[in-house]
Amino acid sequence: MTTRSHIAFYINGRRITASDRRAFMPLADFLREQKSLTGTKIVCAEGDCGACTVIQGNLTPDGTDVEFKPFNSCITPVYLLDGSHVVTVDALDSCGELDTVQSAFVGCHASQCGFCTPGFIMSTTAMMERKDQPTKKDVQNYLTGNLCRCTGYDAIIDAGQSIDPMEYIPLKTRFHTEAISADLREIRQRPLTLKDDKYQYFSPTSLLDALRLVQAEKPQIIAGSTDLGVQINKGRNTNTVFLSLSLVPEAQVLEDEGDSIRIGASVTWESIRRFLKESSPEFADFIHLFASPQIKNVGTLVGNVANASPIADAIGYLMMMEATIRLAGPNGQRDVPIVDFYLGYKKLNMESGEIILSISIPKPTANQTIKVYKISARRDLDISCVNAAILLEEKEGVVQDIRLAYGGIGPVVKRLRETEAALRGQPVSKDNFFAASKLISTEITPISDVRGSARFRHQVSRNLLKRFFVETQNTLEQS
Repeated sequence: MTTRSHIAFYINGRRITASDRRAFMPLADFLREQKSLTGTKIVCAEGDCGACTVIQGNLTPDGTDVEFKPFNSCITPVYLLDGSHVVTVDALDSCGELDTVQSAFVGCHASQCGFCTPGFIMSTTAMMERKDQPTKKDVQNYLTGNLCRCTGYDAIIDAGQSIDPMEYIPLKTRFHTEAISADLREIRQRPLTLKDDKYQYFSPTSLLDALRLVQAEKPQIIAGSTDLGVQINKGRNTNTVFLSLSLVPEAQVLEDEGDSIRIGASVTWESIRRFLKESSPEFADFIHLFASPQIKNVGTLVGNVANASPIADAIGYLMMMEATIRLAGPNGQRDVPIVDFYLGYKKLNMESGEIILSISIPKPTANQTIKVYKISARRDLDISCVNAAILLEEKEGVVQDIRLAYGGIGPVVKRLRETEAALRGQPVSKDNFFAASKLISTEITPISDVRGSARFRHQVSRNLLKRFFVETQNTLEQS
């Protein structure tokens, strides 16, 4: 198959191509500087404030439809928009007339300085793409990734609730056509190699080609750019060669394997959240809390795992459930239990030339009680100080199995084996759980930093096991 040497995507219904340094710009800069679409604002350049929010339309897996979702354009390089359709705030009005969402903001006086307003309007527009009758809670959920530094949010929430869904015209109707969908399908069938005098970007369409490029080019694997985009903007990432698995079929897998769920490297958080609602509701609810809609729509579970942060929100749950990581490399594929994957701070059990292809997570069973905790300064959109995932199986009031996985307590997320051993086989009682909580301090080695002191982390870690018992004891007593 012929390899493309340029990216191709759409902005507000118009086809855009790029084959030079412009393709490596953050999308927000590209919109403002190259396309004079200045409605999109840049404030934090970190994906936190949402002022830069635009909406991306991607084909559904079967290629028959398009879904529009918001994301942060300040941290997203243009090349990641290849084969998609971007809609910006500049195009929402028609012939100078404000659209339904914009009119609602005006009518409710939902703006002060106006700098954040384009982002709020785009997030609200994304909500209207999915909600026929949005409630106050819906509006709040869809706006968790947008910050206003001038005023309160009441008028903004009122604006979101005041929109008449009968008057809202979907983005697909306004901007998209079947001809655009056909073009996007054709674009995404061909591999991409993009080079200029400094940067290179590869987007292969087969796993074999991806592995060949990993060996030959030693690229930085990039998925949603929710972390790398921040590092690049702040000058903390000097990589010049990048590779995406977004066109590799094996990286798109999201399937029920019976006792487990397999999640490919390119599957986004939001897709995972929706998929796990029935089989793994505790984890699905946790995903709902720990990132904004803009981040969940592009970020990936595998990216979170590969980043290897000791406070990564997902790793504790994966360790507790004893997930397995599938690696692919020059010597084939191999499965590594996640409990054996982290060898030290940012040190992974991976051989040269290997990539993380997918993760298999066992489903919770009916006799397992599970809780996932995150301790942070803010409930939404904040980095953990300490996080924990706890699983208990009991029979006739006796602990059959217990698993404790904690993050933010050392150089890696860790299973607390000694505390688990102290509880296993013991009666499920307040005395036993509270006594076992004291052992936690002997297994963790937290540091003091801006998010909390080592002493605070010790106390919180002990308290989380106590909290688990208090929150679940009524259920356990009835079982």
